[in-house]
Amino acid sequence: MRKTFCCLLLAMPMLCVICACMGKTKPEVIINDDGTTSDGSPYLSIDDENFYLDAVKYSVEDGHLLVTGYDTAHIKGQARIASGISYRGTAYPVCRIGRKAFANCNNLTAVTIPASVTSVGEWAFQNCRNLASATISKGVQRLESGVFYGCTSLASVTIPTSVTAIEDWVFWNCCALTSVDIPSGVTTINRAAFQECTGLTAITIPPSVTTICESAFWGCSSLKSIDIPASVTTIKHLAFAHCPGLTNVNCRIKQLSEATIDDTMLRGDSLNFITLRVPSSAIEEYRKSEPWKRVSRIEGL
Repeated sequence: MRKTFCCLLLAMPMLCVICACMGKTKPEVIINDDGTTSDGSPYLSIDDENFYLDAVKYSVEDGHLLVTGYDTAHIKGQARIASGISYRGTAYPVCRIGRKAFANCNNLTAVTIPASVTSVGEWAFQNCRNLASATISKGVQRLESGVFYGCTSLASVTIPTSVTAIEDWVFWNCCALTSVDIPSGVTTINRAAFQECTGLTAITIPPSVTTICESAFWGCSSLKSIDIPASVTTIKHLAFAHCPGLTNVNCRIKQLSEATIDDTMLRGDSLNFITLRVPSSAIEEYRKSEPWKRVSRIEGL
């Protein structure tokens, strides 16, 4: 009994995500019995539970549709992901994009994820080298690990306020990104989330963030300034290490004794060129504390 109860608790986040989607059942596209579609989109049946629409593969799962792949020969330019599809007489919402659904799709240049989707699976767009633009509609709650990993042409991405965590490796090596608006609902920036984003010049971390994990911004060589809000209580190993362009750091944490900050969060030659601005009442505490005491200059905000 206890084991069953624990399993239910572990499954609750995903169940909540699916439930949030299930109410959105109005079909955007109707697939007719003769194989034609209501809007003329190309359709190919695989079996009773799997089909292609506009070169995107969908699979029926637990009363909704999951995006599970793509037609290599026909997908080009912008991927169209429908919000709802009527298939074999049943209207299904499109709730999830599955693990590695578009991985290594080099013909893909743009994608809009509709509001019906609540979860984007691990490595969903991994190594889509020509993906330049991604719009994520409000409604998406979870961006799993590595969603845009290695998307080296990704220059524009919209993250909705419904997202509460930037998961591990989500934007790893997205070197064309120059700026990202982290929404105000995000509480955690996870491991290596923006690692090797070499085009990123500035980042504003919203006052909802409490944790910045290891290597979150490691190797962001063009990053010139960061603003760490007072809400942050934990900064982990190498979070801002090897950012040689970093010259300005605003840290608004008023009492370092109440925060857990790894000594290696800043590492590299940039320490000699950083001007650190902190609450005036805490200047002396910063001057005595690692890693802050190693920066070249400390001033009051």
